[in-house]
Amino acid sequence: MKRIAVLISNKSGGSNLQAMLDGQAEAFDGQVVCVASDKEDAYGLVRAREADVPTITLDHADYAAKGKPRQMYEEALAHKLQKHYPDLVVLAGWTYELSETFLRFFPWRVLSIHPGLLPDPGYHKFKLPDGEFADPCFGLAGGNAMQAVLASGQKWAGSSIFAYTPDGAVGPVLGRGMVSVEDGDTPEKLAARVKPEEHKALRKALAEICAIAATARYG
Repeated sequence: MKRIAVLISNKSGGSNLQAMLDGQAEAFDGQVVCVASDKEDAYGLVRAREADVPTITLDHADYAAKGKPRQMYEEALAHKLQKHYPDLVVLAGWTYELSETFLRFFPWRVLSIHPGLLPDPGYHKFKLPDGEFADPCFGLAGGNAMQAVLASGQKWAGSSIFAYTPDGAVGPVLGRGMVSVEDGDTPEKLAARVKPEEHKALRKALAEICAIAATARYG
């Protein structure tokens, strides 16, 4: 069984975390062993505590206020996670950009969720079911990504699950959840329809990773 650490922020409601907590018994062979946030008021911490999952709070602003470098913060965060022996780290709404300093502790074991349809490495865009190509929405998040989709006139919107590479770039895309854009859609309506598909894509990606690990261990 894969041990999973989840990183969240106070800007997200923690729905992806909840999807993992709800699905870990049946959807994938894994267990959320800790949840970390950069802010104490992150609602995901409430979700974690209700599920009896250990929580961690470490605010990078405190380090910056004391003149400590970001490398020191990332090392401290990694050490706190390591105490729970995670096999995977999932960035589920985490908004603080992590560098090689953090990623070297978990090489090729960090997954992230992007609010757009990212292309595979080496490609500029992702080909949609209707043959058109998606704007990947790099650098955008949440409602801004949905607004960009609507402004561009695209017919599909969605999210991508991808592997964070050691240099912090977008690595292999492990899954995508998408919906078609409907007449009268607003960023809020579109985001609300994308979220359930995002949850499905995340659980499916975790199921595939856990299955590969089990095969490698016992096959």
